[in-house]
Amino acid sequence: MRLNLSPGSYGFAVLLAAAAALGGAALFGVLAWRDLDPAERAAAGELLRRSGPTLALGGCLVLLVGGMLVEWIDRQYRRPLGRLREQVSILRGLSPPRRIRPEGAAEVQGLAAEINALSDLLEARRESVEERIRAARGELEEEKRLLSGILAELPEGVLVCDPEGRIILYNERARQWLGDPPIGLGRSLLSVFDPGLFRQALEDVASRLKRAGREPSVSFAARLPGGRLLHTTMAPLLEPTREIRGVILIFADATEADEAVCRGEEALETHFFTLRRSVGILRTTVEILRDAKGLPPGKRREFEEILDRESRTAAQATEEAAAAWAAHRPPTGAVSAMPAGDFLELLARRVRGLGEIDVRREVPHPTLWVRADGQAMAAAIVFLLSRLAPPPGGLRRLHCRCTRREHRVLVDLVGTGAPPEAAAQAAWEREPLAVGGVTLNTTLAEVFRRHRASWWVLPPGESAEGTLRVMLEAAGPPAIPPPRRTTLLAGSRPVYYDFDLFAGRRAGAALLDQPLGLLVCTAFDTETTGLDPEGGDEIVALGAVRIVNGRLLESEVFERLVRPGIDPRPESVRIHGLGPDILRDQPEAGAVLAEFARFAEGTVLVAHHAAFDMRLLTLQGGRAGVRFDQPVLDTLLLSLAVHPGHADHRLEAIAERLGVTIRGRHTALGDARAAAEIFLRLTPLLEKAGIVTLAQALEASRGALERRLRG
Repeated sequence: MRLNLSPGSYGFAVLLAAAAALGGAALFGVLAWRDLDPAERAAAGELLRRSGPTLALGGCLVLLVGGMLVEWIDRQYRRPLGRLREQVSILRGLSPPRRIRPEGAAEVQGLAAEINALSDLLEARRESVEERIRAARGELEEEKRLLSGILAELPEGVLVCDPEGRIILYNERARQWLGDPPIGLGRSLLSVFDPGLFRQALEDVASRLKRAGREPSVSFAARLPGGRLLHTTMAPLLEPTREIRGVILIFADATEADEAVCRGEEALETHFFTLRRSVGILRTTVEILRDAKGLPPGKRREFEEILDRESRTAAQATEEAAAAWAAHRPPTGAVSAMPAGDFLELLARRVRGLGEIDVRREVPHPTLWVRADGQAMAAAIVFLLSRLAPPPGGLRRLHCRCTRREHRVLVDLVGTGAPPEAAAQAAWEREPLAVGGVTLNTTLAEVFRRHRASWWVLPPGESAEGTLRVMLEAAGPPAIPPPRRTTLLAGSRPVYYDFDLFAGRRAGAALLDQPLGLLVCTAFDTETTGLDPEGGDEIVALGAVRIVNGRLLESEVFERLVRPGIDPRPESVRIHGLGPDILRDQPEAGAVLAEFARFAEGTVLVAHHAAFDMRLLTLQGGRAGVRFDQPVLDTLLLSLAVHPGHADHRLEAIAERLGVTIRGRHTALGDARAAAEIFLRLTPLLEKAGIVTLAQALEASRGALERRLRG
């Protein structure tokens, strides 16, 4: 029997009682000895001399019986009661609860039976309540499934995120378009979407909200790293106080349309070249016929044939140009009509972001509209201003105005300095737009091409200040309001939109201070060639699942086989079944670990016996240049922290205690899923023990490891 001798423990109480008994006996003997006269002391001494061995044997017998009694009490009462308490604490977090296994003395077994009976009664009542709740929610769940089906089948991508870009909802189309690296719940959209463009659009939405009567949604074009062009509409999700709680992004793929416009413009340039050539020949021929006197009939017929041929060529070029324009007409998309005043206001905000610049703008007439993607064109103009007047010095003041010239609108920005050299201007056209320290996924030439716009710099006049002139297409107000522009108020949505998307998230909280239930985690497991990473054993399979807001996401999984540098050991193959023939054509560890690092980026890693798996990731990832430096939680150590009375903390034993069914044991994905479910079951038990945050869980794990190492 092994006793815990720390103060307040059962072992400490037994030791204290034994010491008190021995001390009391010794004190009684001393007091009795003092009361004896010399003759009695001599007689007592003689008695002790003759009966000493018998008394010593009796004392040892008493100690033996006492020890056996203490051990029996420990085995029959203390330890069963301790395990009973742990099982009762587990019952509170299980649904349905598992039955307690009676053990120990009859009284303890009777108590366990009563607890099982009470648990059965509570479970029956809970089932009754849940049945009524399920019946009450039936209609709502049907509407939610209908909405989910509609979202899944939409031809457009739909994504909801918080103001920091953390993804809360998305449909399949959004996943396909934004999926490299893969997006997922709890991940940051800004890993695949232009961060500067997102923040600028969010600022524009916030600015529009402050102006009564203005539509707060904005549209813009976003170029993804892979080259895909998305027409994007951003609309706010508002609190009843009109504070932005999140945004809805609606995507339409404009890549093919944009490429079609490029092809159309190339075709138009070819046809216009032919048309200009034919018109030039026609004009020359007409002038010759008009000025020439007395041309021979044969020569005149030759010129008339030239007129006929070139007029036909010009007519054909005109028809082909019209057909090319009809076939490749640019879509409305993000380049759409907007009031010139709104564009100047947006531009002024972007210019002020360059520094302390005095920006004055002439408010144009309300009927003056331009055709523009406000976000992209404002970024392009700010990029030009930063090149025309670079720091130090840079811009000090700027005067903005708009004027109408037939079907064009001239945007003049006075105060930019002298015109650039032709070579510099050509280089700027090819550069990615860099604004405010953020580089956008587009170039100056692409933005102006999509707008069918142009720019040039007027030389300084009497005021010695140059003028940047941008010529945009004029537009009129839309005949009907654009679709899907109604802001969704969080307090007034129809009930079937109530997905509780934002419940419990604490914006800006440090990761270590995050509650365990709010962590975004990646639970993973490896299968290996053997059990000695230091001796050269390697990964043969890697599986992982994601946990977001206390839920296991079955749809977001990672499962890969790996070709190791050595053959798996026979004893390992007997366990996981992955032999050399299966692994021969699989990717190497470096590629798989790099892909897994992207999958687990920004999350807390969870594993069972994590020290072994992390050693493999560190050794093989280090050789491939892949690092895993996020926090790691070990379900083995967490189980030790909440169930110190249990000796068995294998994956199967913990799963059996917590009511977790392991599907696919000794497969990487199956064991990863089991570790995730165990972590979710342990979370309420940890919180009950006062282990609420990630920092506290890491500290509890360290304490459990130290106790385990001390034996």
